Amino acid sequence: MKPVRVAQIIPRLDEGGAERGALDLAREHGKSGAAEHVIISEGGRLAGEAVGCGARFLPLPVASKNIFTAPFRVSALYRVLSAVAPDVVHVRSRVPAWLHRFANLPLAIPTVSTVHGINSVNVYGKIMVHADAVICPGSAVAAHIKKHYGADSVVIGRGVDLEYFNPAVADSAAVAALRGQWDLSGKRVVLHAGRLSAQKGHEVFLHALAKSPPENAGLIAGGGRRQKRLAALARRLGIADRVRFAGARRDMREIYALADVVLSCAVKPESFGRTIAEALAMQKPVIAADHGGARDIITAGERGGKLVPPGDSEAFAAALRAPLPDASESRGRIAARFTAKRMAEETFAVYQKVLAARADFR
Repeated sequence: MKPVRVAQIIPRLDEGGAERGALDLAREHGKSGAAEHVIISEGGRLAGEAVGCGARFLPLPVASKNIFTAPFRVSALYRVLSAVAPDVVHVRSRVPAWLHRFANLPLAIPTVSTVHGINSVNVYGKIMVHADAVICPGSAVAAHIKKHYGADSVVIGRGVDLEYFNPAVADSAAVAALRGQWDLSGKRVVLHAGRLSAQKGHEVFLHALAKSPPENAGLIAGGGRRQKRLAALARRLGIADRVRFAGARRDMREIYALADVVLSCAVKPESFGRTIAEALAMQKPVIAADHGGARDIITAGERGGKLVPPGDSEAFAAALRAPLPDASESRGRIAARFTAKRMAEETFAVYQKVLAARADFR
């Protein structure tokens, strides 16, 4: 059977769940031969991985919100889509969705969207439900767009690469080197993974760390422009000597292996909670804010994870003072529910349904 040709459009290929999801999808479809992917994006530090995933990367300015340049970018996108001639276009953000809507008017290519976040309700955001099919990475996002836009969607949880996030293959020498580099010997490592954005709750993390026993050392792994602000807060809380900033990482498997417990302190409900699933795949206990996608991963009675009230640093600190959840069996449950392979198969089924509906209509 001929592979389905897919054009994914995403603003940038930097750090984040949407970016990782786009690459994972291309990789898994390339492995199975189900689809071949072209990724259209402005680029970023993960752009090189697109080719490694078996995809073709095409740089195009699809991130800017500048309405004065939009007509030129619509025209450029139209030319690219005409040349690529995809069977399906998969849009992953609002600006690309708007650009594609106008570029696609004369082309009428079947379109799938993924709503990656619980965003403000307005005309700008509604563009994400103007597609032949809508995918949401979690039930909270699906409920949000159903309530505010009346749109149905398919919930497909993001996948974890279990071959990579496997504690059995973590580089123990690299883990030991990191422990020595950051002077973490004899300390209990409390990890917060994710880009340094306000919604990730790094302030909550630091306040919780300050209220927790002194043997807890905080490790913040993620890129962004807020490190100076967070470092200043750590100094004001008197825990500067207990906090390490690791920056954006390409060795997250070893970072998780280094941790004793992982905190997910998002103050805004997240669509999925990739770091929660990755940590549990690495058999690390997780304490997470009780909203959004965390509830899809850490279900009631789930061992390995604990949910606490969002934004409540005292609740996080209390959880750190208590015995940690047992995550010894968490990897198996993640493998049954949230794998990159399963995500790719379910997404491909959406593509097939959209293509079949168009064929029937014709």
